[in-house]
Amino acid sequence: MHKELFHQAVEETRQKITRRRRKAEEQRRDLRKLLEVDSTRGLINPERKSIIEKPIDVLLEALKEGRLAPIKVLEAFQVCTSETYSANMNALAFTYG
Repeated sequence: MHKELFHQAVEETRQKITRRRRKAEEQRRDLRKLLEVDSTRGLINPERKSIIEKPIDVLLEALKEGRLAPIKVLEAFQVCTSETYSANMNALAFTYG
């Protein structure tokens, strides 16, 4: 009897967690869409998007040659949270760290 209640409670908790994760993911997706709608004033504007999409070697070359300000790179990566862009930021930190 107690085992069944325990398993039922565990299952209910898992379902609750799953629902909350889905809701959080939807909220993140909605927020990202909202920020991308106004592409000139939004956090992810065309300039920042072009920076975060550059391969790391191209980005490093532009920084070294002064064609790109370090603050612009930091701002671009600061607003981006996807894994692809995080990987580029980690490589950049490793190179300069």
